[in-house]
Amino acid sequence: MRALLRSGLTAAVLSLSFASGCIIVDDDDDECFDDFDCPSGFFCSAGGSCFAEDLGVPLYDACFVVDDCDLNADRCQAITADWPDGLSSTNNICTIECFDSSDCPISANGLQGTCASLGMGGTFVCYESCVTRGDCAAGFDCGDIGTGDTVCLPR
Repeated sequence: MRALLRSGLTAAVLSLSFASGCIIVDDDDDECFDDFDCPSGFFCSAGGSCFAEDLGVPLYDACFVVDDCDLNADRCQAITADWPDGLSSTNNICTIECFDSSDCPISANGLQGTCASLGMGGTFVCYESCVTRGDCAAGFDCGDIGTGDTVCLPR
């Protein structure tokens, strides 16, 4: 009975509010003036509301430009792979320059990244290491780069 009375009362209040021209606004968000007013992982927008930070594409994942990548990446590197079956595929990945593989982060597949220069004028960058195709993201396959290392390459 109490629930029925409460739902009837709520309907009556809403009807009166709409008839009076009042607009009901759900304003549960805390107002912010700068990023420090927001929880960790959020920023304060110009409108005074907290929004989740866009962390960008992680290292070793596909990108179009470096601005797509998270703050760990310093480049969106084009990779072209020429496969033994005659297929040639190009894609870009978020990555960083490196001196050796110890500079490369461990990827989502749990393997240490590989530092290599794949026809880029001597620039060494980190690639996602792999053992099988299953270690690579969709659109990539595990391929030998001629150094005894296998990395995820566009397919």
